Amino acid sequence: MGIRALIVTLVVALAISAAPVQAAKKKAMKPNEQMEISDVYAMGVEQVNGRHWNAGIEAMTKVIDNPKTTKDIMANAYDNRGVCYTNKKMNDKAVADFDKAVELQPNLQSALYHRARALAAMGKHAEAVADLDKVISMENAGSQPSLATADYYYNRGISEMGMSPPDPEKAKADFAMAKKINPKVKIPVKYKHL
Repeated sequence: MGIRALIVTLVVALAISAAPVQAAKKKAMKPNEQMEISDVYAMGVEQVNGRHWNAGIEAMTKVIDNPKTTKDIMANAYDNRGVCYTNKKMNDKAVADFDKAVELQPNLQSALYHRARALAAMGKHAEAVADLDKVISMENAGSQPSLATADYYYNRGISEMGMSPPDPEKAKADFAMAKKINPKVKIPVKYKHL
């Protein structure tokens, strides 16, 4: 067999073996599809940040309903839509979305924190404290506490006082920690005596 025949045989063999790879690539998401999902998600985040709750829900629902949305974007879309529902006082729907976000990404601090706030609004303070415990332990694993950490302690203190029976000692410690991290934190007047 000559060199030419050998080259032709190799080219044909490569073309045949590449056919399944090319077919798989066609089934995979095209870059423009992923960009489209990212664009809709980014627009939704803008709506949420702008406090346009209905538009935020609409955009995040489009992202959630798209079967090609990646797991990470999906978790964040549920979290953002939950924020919209919370602000519309639709806490049951909000908690359901935060549950999905945490199911997809168990260490998504924002979803745990937002779920805690929605649960507290529903009077489920023990559940809110459990979520805030997780968020605070994740935050404490980092280096320096952030201003967000002060919010976590503050909200846990509020929920500790909302539980039945209240836990004023833990709440007092949490309010003190919140003030230590962020001196601008305002403790509610009804808890100033702690």
